[in-house]
Amino acid sequence: MRLMENEMERMAEQHRREITKRHRQYRSEMTGLQVDIATRDKYIKDMTGQPSMDKEEDDDEEDENEEDDDDDEEEDDDDEEEDDDDEEDEDDDEESGESLPFGGFERGWYDESEESS
Repeated sequence: MRLMENEMERMAEQHRREITKRHRQYRSEMTGLQVDIATRDKYIKDMTGQPSMDKEEDDDEEDENEEDDDDDEEEDDDDEEEDDDDEEDEDDDEESGESLPFGGFERGWYDESEESS
């Protein structure tokens, strides 16, 4: 029984060492990446006299994404309304017995002068 407890403690200690080693390696890599990014930003600032564009671009992208989300919601509402209108128009055509030639388009819906160019 005592032998099993000692073996479990030894395995737990070995596991802790491996985790600590991985954690130190990970922290070292992350610190290295942060130093690389800081060095790059400093280099860009020294060469151009302006701060790195990455930070500004990220801020702009976030703002654009927020605006795009709002626009998408509005467009979805408009699409639903247009779909309802299309269904009503189809019903009107069926009731009157009219159908449009040329694949559903009226003649002259495009400028013929552009076609000859």
